[in-house]
Amino acid sequence: MKAIVVLHGDLPRAEFIKNLAKGVKLIIAADGAAGKLLAMGIKPTTVVGDMDSLDKNALEKIKLACIEVIKLPVEKDFTDGFFALEEASMQGASEISLLGVFGGPRLDHSVANLLMLCAKKFDGIPITAVDERNSITVVRKHTSIEGKRGEIISLIPVAGRVTGIYTDGLKYPLANGTLDIGATRGISNVMTSSKASVKIKSGLLLVGHHNG
Repeated sequence: MKAIVVLHGDLPRAEFIKNLAKGVKLIIAADGAAGKLLAMGIKPTTVVGDMDSLDKNALEKIKLACIEVIKLPVEKDFTDGFFALEEASMQGASEISLLGVFGGPRLDHSVANLLMLCAKKFDGIPITAVDERNSITVVRKHTSIEGKRGEIISLIPVAGRVTGIYTDGLKYPLANGTLDIGATRGISNVMTSSKASVKIKSGLLLVGHHNG
């Protein structure tokens, strides 16, 4: 089951989210993201958080719309966003689009939001951070990419060294390549057709797709 998890960062236009949500039965908002969605005319199925980022007006709208609310304590070991992803997993999500990853006053939250894709807890669930021009997913074994010739693909190693990297459909190929964390050699590769693929033997690799 496809799901959308929305964090309290910068969100794409309402039209983009509505198109992404077509046919999706599970939309989980992390705290203040619920207010943003309701203002766009988009109703989440579940709101997860300590509710510190929602004003009284938004809380009243949530109540009137009979939206499920999972109230979390203010003091906790994980962020509202992590709990939102966990809730999507528990409700049967097999694929998750993650919105609102970046933005807001705290850079540390943005970094932590992106690295949630790499959490061991979500090993079996493809999670893709998306906005209108970009997507980022984590590769543990392999991934396929659909797009257009000339679009940008970047390979960003995390958690140390990534080995046995094989790419297909990219201008600058890798065959049994290695990338170390902090390396920028994998940035700004180019799709040579409408499909590309990336496989690795070990490590964790973030693959970014920029569609211009």
